[in-house]
Amino acid sequence: IEIFKGIVADSIDPFLARVTKILEENDRTHLVGKELSVADLGVFQFVWFLNNKLLPGHLKRYAVLETFAKKTEHLPKIKEWIDKRPKTDF
Repeated sequence: IEIFKGIVADSIDPFLARVTKILEENDRTHLVGKELSVADLGVFQFVWFLNNKLLPGHLKRYAVLETFAKKTEHLPKIKEWIDKRPKTDF
């Protein structure tokens, strides 16, 4: 557990802060450009897993990123995939 706390402090939180800054500089809805990109999907997958499996509630410290994740999660095709994909621990 202590090692995981170190990973969060040394790697995950700085990453989340950098992504938040990028979102703030780019309209708060996309990481690159004005449309959904592979970058958006990659970050969404990471923060979804982090917030739903590893550290529930951790995104509350990153309001812009939390909003980005919620909006992405509710895009029709993303929501459809989440609803129908196989249910697993990962």
